[in-house]
Amino acid sequence: MSYSLADKHVLLTGASGGLGQALAHQLAAAGCDVWLCARDQARLDALAEQLRQQYPRQRFTALACDLADPATPAWLQQQLDNEALDILINNAGMGSLALYQEQSASEIQAIVQLNLLSPMLLSRALLEHLAHPDGLIVNIGSIFGSIGHPGYVTYCTSKFGLRGFSQALGRELRGSGARVLYVGPRAIDTPLNNPNAVALLQETGSQMDSPQWVAEQVIAAVNSQRSEVLLGSPEKWFARINSILPAVVGNALHKQLATIRQLASRQSR
Repeated sequence: MSYSLADKHVLLTGASGGLGQALAHQLAAAGCDVWLCARDQARLDALAEQLRQQYPRQRFTALACDLADPATPAWLQQQLDNEALDILINNAGMGSLALYQEQSASEIQAIVQLNLLSPMLLSRALLEHLAHPDGLIVNIGSIFGSIGHPGYVTYCTSKFGLRGFSQALGRELRGSGARVLYVGPRAIDTPLNNPNAVALLQETGSQMDSPQWVAEQVIAAVNSQRSEVLLGSPEKWFARINSILPAVVGNALHKQLATIRQLASRQSR
């Protein structure tokens, strides 16, 4: 049985980014009312107004907040106290190509906070709202949540954690009414990719997908009621191999290590 998005109420984090905006448009087109969450009030207001112009019968609300603030989950819970909520999409995230030894403690903490702890805490805060047959938590991860990749140690760690959280929570909630979906895209063509990250993709022959395509795949995964979806070939098959024969993947990445180290080193930029 497929899952219908029509008339659903959605909370979307990271709504002002490339993938976030694409998801907002896809959700609106599917008939959803959307709470748009990100830090930049002006960008959120502009997106909400654009969506209202296109879909005047639906509701779009801009909620500016900083998910790195531990108080934000409780604040968002209060905003939705008297509101219906069907879907939480944990899309906000950050990360960069960098050698682990060159990352500061504060940078490591910020990445783990936004990519892993914030989705965990927000999901917990809103579980009561989502405890019904249509309740759904969508965690936007990464193909690097399945492949430990040099140059992305902290980012991989946070996304591995998000994938494990999604799997464990989904199993714990089974039969309770709510379910969990984890989506792991490969690289997405957004301004978040710095020039060195783009250069690494080019050097290794990897591709980037458009935010619009990824958003379409997320919606398709929601409709299909799957629990995990990895996006992009051959990367998704590389991830499967890594789960069975990690040494094979490790040897393949070792051949690229000199290039990765050069592009990931901040001292060489």
